[in-house]
Amino acid sequence: MTDEHMNESSKIVELELENQRLRRINAALIERVEAGSSVSSAPYAAFEHATALAEQVRERTAELTELAQRLRAAKQEAEQANHSKTRFLAAVSHDVLQPLNAARLFVGALLEQPVNLETADLIQSVSHSLDNIDRLLGTLIDISRLDAGVIQPDISAFCLDDLLAQLAVEYRHIAGREGVLFSAHSTRLTVVSDATLLGRVLRNFLSNAVRYTPKGGRVVLGCRVHVDSVDIEIWDSGPGIAEHQLSSIFVEFQRLPTQSDRVDRGLGLGLAIVDKIARLLNHPISVRSNLGKGSCFRIRLPRGAGERPCGPVSTSLEVAAHPLEGSCIWLIENDLQVANAMRTLLVGWGCHVITAVDFASLAKQVDVGTASVDVLLSDYHLDQETLGVDVLQQVQQVRVKPVPSVVITADHSAVLKTQVKEFGFRLLHKPVKPHRLRALLSALISAEDTA
Repeated sequence: MTDEHMNESSKIVELELENQRLRRINAALIERVEAGSSVSSAPYAAFEHATALAEQVRERTAELTELAQRLRAAKQEAEQANHSKTRFLAAVSHDVLQPLNAARLFVGALLEQPVNLETADLIQSVSHSLDNIDRLLGTLIDISRLDAGVIQPDISAFCLDDLLAQLAVEYRHIAGREGVLFSAHSTRLTVVSDATLLGRVLRNFLSNAVRYTPKGGRVVLGCRVHVDSVDIEIWDSGPGIAEHQLSSIFVEFQRLPTQSDRVDRGLGLGLAIVDKIARLLNHPISVRSNLGKGSCFRIRLPRGAGERPCGPVSTSLEVAAHPLEGSCIWLIENDLQVANAMRTLLVGWGCHVITAVDFASLAKQVDVGTASVDVLLSDYHLDQETLGVDVLQQVQQVRVKPVPSVVITADHSAVLKTQVKEFGFRLLHKPVKPHRLRALLSALISAEDTA
């Protein structure tokens, strides 16, 4: 609410109090007139005064009513603006991220191809440019969603090892590409949080750590266990942060100076988003740093009751990603460009891919109930208002054994997150990062192999 609206609300309260005072005075004077307690012409004078006061009450009441109407109109206007903002964000998420999603997938496929050094450098430059566009656009959308209250946490108990194992696979690849050593250590303790939002916080910390750590440096992801909480820590051997800057790095548009050519400074909103999400989750964050030696970013979250079932735990998550060679993927995607890009990427990983636009077109190509398949991928919004979750459900209903399924979308709403979770599917947001897709597919197929 604007300052003007707040001033109007304050004025309404003052008028209501004065209105009550005038009514009391009016009632008292009329009572004196009726009782005849005054002498000579005093009753008539008192009555005139009471009448004047009554007129003031009517005027103030009219003013109060007008201000209340203006306040209601302003509130409706603000709510309409928020609604329009939400619709705009939804349109941006789909219409802008869709072509960016295809570009990311095509470049991901190109990075897998054997090419000469000059061409490889060009492809890498395009990839970095797309990374920057993705990061800037995603940051602006995220900060708008958080400010509009669109993002709501879905708190539950889950095994921390599951999330950290996936992050380890993702960032081992990213760090290796930048010449940075990466290691991760986990715990199979249960924590209570929103796994998706927590993952976004940790990915921001990890991305910054890799970006600011020089080649040959080191980034470590680990946990520190307490009686009723767990600290997730990201250590790096980067340039560090001056003590007088530590209090401002989580403020919007604050960017640290850097001497590295490979660090894109962005808008200075990444850590501001982290701070907003941490406050939303009620998870304290902190940072320690030494100039010239590196930094440690930490987030503290509550422990759950005991342990929950996890995959085999190890003191280090230095495990190789599951090979995708020979895996069969069914892809439901109505956008031809995105489907071609996804197919090219998956085929480059050695996968056998069947693409379809809906259940009927899939059924024309394979026996949906019995054909071999390792993972189902589906876009959320398909043609003719068909939803990807419904198509995936159709497939599951004719299978003897459930197939690991992933819904791909630009929608970050809590409603969709809950829906996908209830179906037992996984969620992947656009634009799809090839390394994240590969890590997720590896984890799903590995889980099936060990089941």
